[in-house]
Amino acid sequence: MLHGAVAGLGALATATAHRLLGPSAAERLAALEERTERLLERTRIARELHDSIGHALTVAVVQAGAARAAGDPDFTDRALEAIEETGRTALEDLERVLGVLREGDRPASSRPTLADADRLLESARASGATIDARRAARRPGVDGARRG
Repeated sequence: MLHGAVAGLGALATATAHRLLGPSAAERLAALEERTERLLERTRIARELHDSIGHALTVAVVQAGAARAAGDPDFTDRALEAIEETGRTALEDLERVLGVLREGDRPASSRPTLADADRLLESARASGATIDARRAARRPGVDGARRG
């Protein structure tokens, strides 16, 4: 009985000390290392995004300047197509990277599913985007699909 009381008091003292003193030096160091890794990864992603967007803008500016200087309608059409494609690729990169960055901040239950497609498309249309979307047959068991 005495042994149990001593063990219980020891556990209580340890828990109380941990609350009063906070994490140990090793725990603080591990938390700092984890935070540093997250910040380094975010910095790496930000650099990649900067490089991607910077490249896309450079291509668009050069293509637009060349199209204006050329005065050739065929060349201008090709330049506009290149600008459009470069812009789309840059936007896809941006959306992908921002999605990765947001994944850690957003619980899985709050991420859009197929059930949100109509609302998301309408939101895009309301912002002025031209959207051409077609709905294929719904499949039971696919996240967001309605059964019936």
